[in-house]
Order: sequence, then C-alpha cells, then structure tokens
Amino acid sequence: MNYRSYHETIRRLDPDGRTVVGVILNNASRICWLFEEDYKAIVAKHGLCSWFLNSNGKGKSYVRLKGKHENLVQVSRLILGDSLKGNVTYLDKDHLNLRTTNLHVQGKSSKQKPKSKPLAKPLGSGLRIPMGSVNG
Repeated sequence: MNYRSYHETIRRLDPDGRTVVGVILNNASRICWLFEEDYKAIVAKHGLCSWFLNSNGKGKSYVRLKGKHENLVQVSRLILGDSLKGNVTYLDKDHLNLRTTNLHVQGKSSKQKPKSKPLAKPLGSGLRIPMGSVNG
C-alpha cells in the first residue's frame, strides 16, 4: 500500500488550555490528537512521514507511522517510550486520542495462555464422526 510521505496537521487548544496537534491520517478521513510537545519530538526523530490507521487483525485499529527506512511504528509507543514492555491501553477507549493523559501501559496480560503444542492433531478435516452400531 502506498502512503504519502507526509501528513497534514491542525492545532487546537484542549479544555485544559494545552496545545494539541491533530494529525490527519492518510488512509482514513480521521484525525488523531496528541500534545504538541509529543508531536514535535516524533517529527524531530522520524520526520514528516506518513501517519495512518492500521488494523491489528483482531478488530482494533491503531495509529502508526512509517518512516523512510523503518518498520511500522505504533505512535502511542513512541509517545510513552519505545522500550516499554506490556500493552498500551487507552483510558477513554479512543485509539485516536494519543494524549499522554489518555495512555497507560499494563504489564503482560495474565489472561494470555502460555503457548503450548496441542496434544494431538485431528486427521483429515477434523470432523469427528461418532462410532456406533450401523444396525440401529
């Protein structure tokens, strides 16, 4: 997928009087919002690259960017710190609200089951046919 190598922005004041930057996402008619100082730090490191909405394959979309020679980077992780371990959560459940006051990092989820190999693989299609008497 080809994305523009730049992005457009708008600036506003949030209810607390802080300047926020709205980045218009390249692949969706949506805007993500973050504090101006976070935006400036990201642009200083990654330049005016493409920002877009990217699905995680499980029904949720996240704001990501792609620099010239980089893999896709989740913007919320850049704001909170690249080396953080765990899951980024959004306090108001809005993945377009990238203000630091809305972002939180949780440790690895205890709900995740440890990876283990299945004990046995089904043969064929996996369809299980009950074995019983053919005579009724």
